[in-house]
Amino acid sequence: KWVGNCEHCSMYAMTMRAGVEQAIKPRLPEIRAVEALNGYFAE
Repeated sequence: KWVGNCEHCSMYAMTMRAGVEQAIKPRLPEIRAVEALNGYFAE
């Protein structure tokens, strides 16, 4: 679980996909995607 100031940030998707997801996927190849599940970023 990560928390921070992304609640109202327009760059949250870039942070999640280009930052967090790309840091995790090479180390844990079974992870296919990373999603924000706190309800603020529902698409």
